[in-house]
Amino acid sequence: MAVVAADDLRVGELADAVFGRTDRTLVVRWPTPGDPPPRSALVSSAGPPSGSTVELHTDPSAPLAAPLAPARLVGADGDHQLRYGHNRVDGLDLDIGRAVLLSTRSSVPVRVEGEHLVGGRRLRDGDRITRAGHLRTLRLEAQLDPPATSGPTHLHLRTPRHVRSHVPRPIDLPTPPAAGRLPGLPVVSALVPMLMGGALWFATRSLLAGGFMLFSTVFVIAAGFEARREARAERRFRIEEFRTDLAEAAAAAAAARVDQHARLDHDAPCGEEVVRLVEEGPGRVWERVDGSLVVRVGEGPVAADDPLRPPSSGRRDLRDEARAVADAHSPFRAPLLVDLAGHGGLAVVGPDEMPTALARSIIVQLCATLTPSQVHLDVVAAPGREGSWRWCCWLPHARGGPAPASTTVRVVDGGAADADEDLLIWLAPGAAGVPERIGAVVDLGDGRTGGAH
Repeated sequence: MAVVAADDLRVGELADAVFGRTDRTLVVRWPTPGDPPPRSALVSSAGPPSGSTVELHTDPSAPLAAPLAPARLVGADGDHQLRYGHNRVDGLDLDIGRAVLLSTRSSVPVRVEGEHLVGGRRLRDGDRITRAGHLRTLRLEAQLDPPATSGPTHLHLRTPRHVRSHVPRPIDLPTPPAAGRLPGLPVVSALVPMLMGGALWFATRSLLAGGFMLFSTVFVIAAGFEARREARAERRFRIEEFRTDLAEAAAAAAAARVDQHARLDHDAPCGEEVVRLVEEGPGRVWERVDGSLVVRVGEGPVAADDPLRPPSSGRRDLRDEARAVADAHSPFRAPLLVDLAGHGGLAVVGPDEMPTALARSIIVQLCATLTPSQVHLDVVAAPGREGSWRWCCWLPHARGGPAPASTTVRVVDGGAADADEDLLIWLAPGAAGVPERIGAVVDLGDGRTGGAH
């Protein structure tokens, strides 16, 4: 832990700031011979000034038990009082901080409120948990108020992320009715009874017979008008049926786009969402056990997983309506994801601090979803740019662990990239000079996210 001390800081004040909110026992090892002064002297003016070397240790003989939390698991076999931190109760792993997070590592299925538990889940007061036929109910007796941690890091249960699988399924738009013509008026059919009526009258001189044949002509003409009316009605019916089916297909496409957007949001949340998830609890921290290096760089046009297939036959104007629906739903605006491993890194170019802001979001995504053993963070900044990246020193991914990480991500902000095996996040005001091995470029020149190429 690095502490930037004021000139008049005393080690006792530092000890109080670090350990004052916990129940740990502090052992101060004075660097000079003799017995160490009492703690009261360390806090007073007799203490060593800033710049002195004093070792602070916790007393291993005084182990600290996690305090009790106002939470219980109530079941037929009795109540289980829970503590802040990690709890394991009959195969159930519960992490309690400002929220209660449930996960399981066994093959025995677990259900919460009747729903199968996949990965982890945040519990609420009264949630019923079933495992191996045993029913337990979570009871929260007060608002959770976990104690402060003794340092910048703490251990937590790592839960593999739940991947929402999807099988692409094309959506066929309905075929419009074929083009057709209205039936004409039955001119010939109407002339025949008229001519027959004239001939009958000429032969019999009977007005009644001639009038009967003329009535037949009127009947034929009326039937012709009726046929045309029915044809128009049938045409309107088929068009309405087509448009109804088209609206249903458009609604299905919209629902598929919403679901795809939700999957992308879940698989690669934005930087603000990642920060919220980390503050909420350890449920999704370091969840990428597969080591995926997919990051979110913004939002833009994305090809749909479930494409719309317009019809190839039918009335031309109705086919145009179907194509308009297909064009309106693909591509659609959704999160843009880039696989750093697949593209050899990422170049972010743009004016002012815009590339730095996007790179900051990418680092947060990587360090929140991958462990220090999976990815190591290295920052190379040009003179004058160090201040923008000093915050990275607090990340465990930048300090290194007992074993080298499987992947090194190097952020280059005006510096030099001299390690070909590293994945680069290259920041520059323009695309000129981007290393050839980087296959994805985000251009923020107009304030909007560009595509990967």
